[in-house]
Amino acid sequence: MPPKKIRKKPDPSIEVSSSTSVTPEPDQTTEDAPSSSVQEQSPANLYRRQFDKPQRSEVKPLKILPSVTNEAGEVFNPGDKILIKAPWGVKVTAEIVDFYQDEGGNAWARYTSSESYPGWSWEGGCTRTSLLSKAE
Repeated sequence: MPPKKIRKKPDPSIEVSSSTSVTPEPDQTTEDAPSSSVQEQSPANLYRRQFDKPQRSEVKPLKILPSVTNEAGEVFNPGDKILIKAPWGVKVTAEIVDFYQDEGGNAWARYTSSESYPGWSWEGGCTRTSLLSKAE
């Protein structure tokens, strides 16, 4: 094990000469440096990132459709009764309120529930029109 180094306290009786002065040479003056590099190197900006404010895209209104056809070729109109799987896991009857088309061109049906189940509150939902099936 290496021996511990003992640090001696400076003797107050010895004066240190302050006549020699050393001036450090700057690597780059602030006048020559671009302002962005000075900001990046400052300690305040080391942990801050500059982000552009996100731009919200324009929201287009949904296109309302008068009627739709499912994959089986059945035509559906608002007011038709359809079979839907309810949140409690059983097929129930619902009534179509309207149809709309999203930005991707997919047709959707909005419906309200015609049946309820004790302990559940369910007012309706939406589904793709390709999955619709008529209630009998």
